[in-house]
Amino acid sequence: MWTLDKRAKLSVKVQQDLTEGSKQGIWAHPLCVVLVAVTTGLLQRAPLLMSFAILSTLLQSALRGYVVRRLRADLNARQRRLERMHVGLLLSCAAMWGMVSGSAIYMFGCHDRDVLMLLLYHAGIAFATVNLLVHDRRLMEGALGLLLRR
Repeated sequence: MWTLDKRAKLSVKVQQDLTEGSKQGIWAHPLCVVLVAVTTGLLQRAPLLMSFAILSTLLQSALRGYVVRRLRADLNARQRRLERMHVGLLLSCAAMWGMVSGSAIYMFGCHDRDVLMLLLYHAGIAFATVNLLVHDRRLMEGALGLLLRR
């Protein structure tokens, strides 16, 4: 029989796992955007789209680093506001990747070489998102919905 204490401990453990797993995204998302800019011609062909992707990723990563650092500082305390902000930042990263890839497909078509390279990085982000949010099916479905919308 589950008691309230066991549920609370499990909830804390899930949040700690999410915070710990999220650390890689702090550097991986900016790295992927930089790789898209370097390995594709999208920076020249769609400068506004790539500028948005670069700036929003840098802002999200900076905020995410701050929130993760604050959450890790006191692992035993329940910080609902920071936890919600962290989940919101994770979902905003998914929305940004979904919007950038969808916009590139709309502008250049799905058979364009640069778009296919972007989609390769997009697939890596989707894989990492599923692995990060495996504890919460609802969040995983929401993030994938944002990632894969076209």
